[in-house]
Amino acid sequence: MTGTDFFASLASGSKANCYVIKTADTVLLIDAGLSFRKTSTRLMSLGLTPDMIDAVVITHEHCDHTAGLPMLAKNINAPVYMTEACYLSYIRSKGFDLRNRITQIGTQKEIRVKSSVIETFSVPHDSADCIALKISSGSQCYGICTDTPVPPPPDFFHGCSAVAVESNYDPEMLKCGSYPENLKYRIMSRCGHMSNDGAAMYAAELGNRGCLRIMLCHLSLENNTPEIARRTVGSRYRGELLCAAPDSVTLCAGNLSDTHFSKSQEKETQTKEITPTKLTAEARERLLPC
Repeated sequence: MTGTDFFASLASGSKANCYVIKTADTVLLIDAGLSFRKTSTRLMSLGLTPDMIDAVVITHEHCDHTAGLPMLAKNINAPVYMTEACYLSYIRSKGFDLRNRITQIGTQKEIRVKSSVIETFSVPHDSADCIALKISSGSQCYGICTDTPVPPPPDFFHGCSAVAVESNYDPEMLKCGSYPENLKYRIMSRCGHMSNDGAAMYAAELGNRGCLRIMLCHLSLENNTPEIARRTVGSRYRGELLCAAPDSVTLCAGNLSDTHFSKSQEKETQTKEITPTKLTAEARERLLPC
């Protein structure tokens, strides 16, 4: 496999999450919250196809990270990695038995896929298990930390040039918003999500360790905006800062001049406004992610 290395979000938010990392000889898909059709279309915009995926890694079992997994697993031959606790919870709650396709992994362990090394770190979230990831290949090193207010020690991401960091909500917007009180409490709890303020402090620590770019991810549609998130995190972090779009491709790192990725699309996805949407209280209660 040839071409430029890159790290991109295919979708990031309460509805769906999916990331792709391409190295010199490896294509890794992180989470599978998109439909197979959307995943395929967005991979093709980056010059990739589903059959080029070498491995899929699932951070945790919530539906916005796994909704597309059954169809994805049916259509590709790549192994799917998830922790044992995540897998057991997934098959109980979703009813899909993918045991012939799943490779169970331990936390604080390494996964090797061709030249890429994937390190995992268990983080608290209201799921059976949730992991942050550090992906290294040659001189390239990227990190993903989402769906937790308690990220790994910053040194875990030592050497990463770019890290995707959750910046889920603005505390005032959440407190004054229409979510029911029990859902607000869950989001703000130790097993909930990271606020913009938490992301700002963590991004500053990563910047002190040489991280050049932060992609803010999993922004709430109702309790945050890209402008507020960038302003809050930018008050502490001095590197390059962008927000992952909720339903389109966002390039986090790399040069895609030799692929089919459109530069106008890149600009649009990095600056696209997120329009708040209204959900009924009943619908919110049914949603695992926030």
